[in-house]
Amino acid sequence: MEEKKAFSAFPGWLESHCIDPEKLNEVSSFTELNKGGIEQNVPLSKTISPFKIWTALFKQRRYNKQTHLAFKNVTFLDTALRTDNAGDFIISQACKREIERATRAAPLTSTISSPSANPAPSSGSPRKLTYASVGTHQYSPKLEDLASSLKIVTGTNLVYTHMEDEVQWSFPKNLFAFNNTCFMGVCMNDIRVDESFSAYSKKLLRFLFDTRFTHSVRDSFTLQKLNSIGITNVVNTSCPSLWPLTPEKQSLVPTRKGKAVITTVTDYNPDTTRDKEMLEVLKKNYEYVVIWLQGKLDWDLLLKDIVEKNNFYFLPPSLDTFCEAFSFADVEYIGTRLHAGIKALNEEARSLIVSIDGRARNIARTTNLPIIERSDENFAALLQRRIEEDRAPGITLPENEIQLFLEQFAIL
Repeated sequence: MEEKKAFSAFPGWLESHCIDPEKLNEVSSFTELNKGGIEQNVPLSKTISPFKIWTALFKQRRYNKQTHLAFKNVTFLDTALRTDNAGDFIISQACKREIERATRAAPLTSTISSPSANPAPSSGSPRKLTYASVGTHQYSPKLEDLASSLKIVTGTNLVYTHMEDEVQWSFPKNLFAFNNTCFMGVCMNDIRVDESFSAYSKKLLRFLFDTRFTHSVRDSFTLQKLNSIGITNVVNTSCPSLWPLTPEKQSLVPTRKGKAVITTVTDYNPDTTRDKEMLEVLKKNYEYVVIWLQGKLDWDLLLKDIVEKNNFYFLPPSLDTFCEAFSFADVEYIGTRLHAGIKALNEEARSLIVSIDGRARNIARTTNLPIIERSDENFAALLQRRIEEDRAPGITLPENEIQLFLEQFAIL
């Protein structure tokens, strides 16, 4: 990482990159805010109904899986395509980086095979893998042509106890085009998470979590939930966006309070009282409080009702702009967006994530990710103490599990 720019240049950078507060109410679409091409109002459709999926799953016994796989291409089932949440790019970029690094670092003449299968004979000529991405949010005819491709699901909370009710996935009309799928850094969704898995969910998830692969989940809670329905070929690697945070990388993160803070709120999970408290505490402690509009409705559904817009700076939902803010010394992150906080750490900025659901909390249990609970009855006082304290990241990573997951791709 290059040396940080002087903080004295930060105010000028804000003036040239922030949205005019008087124009916030005029901005009607996420696309207008983000010139990077995120689309709004994307219809979510599974394309194939749960009933048809259920029927296809019962025909699964007629579908004979290959015991040996020889892939020519890798397709990322990408949650960042056609998203309305800039944070999805953080997970997607991390997964792609790690998979491409793992597959390109090894000889390309080998293949993946199941533990019980005999190695297939080498063709004698190198196999050059190609990489492509297909979105998960909206149906595309490309989904029907993926049967022979190795598919990597790039993170996020896609696992539900009632998969028949979820809306994040768009499945192909031919469900078996989703064979050869490997999950990377996924976790349980909070919706009905304490309920038992439905029969439909058990059967669908057992099909999707292909037994020929070792799958990656990002917390021990998800691991235990999947184990409870017989899916045991999974390891807790934590989130791939955390993997670059080696002890050496963490040593570059400042331990003391900075002069400016980048913050976030979460449109789909608001607590107006606590979110307002957070912003008020930040305002008392920092010379500059900059709100990154990560989600499409952060302003419309939450911020416009709890802040005086002229008292804050607002960054558009561009990941590049967000990262550039941390190129200045004395700029840190405190906010409710999980992956914004992780990205800040990767940019060598001090970070504190305000936990609002199980995602950050579950990751923190095994990694020591720096979080604070928004639901704490003394939230404002606790936040003040965490701002004032001298603290290092102290993150620990499950290195053995990460290596186990990545090694299976080193023989592609």
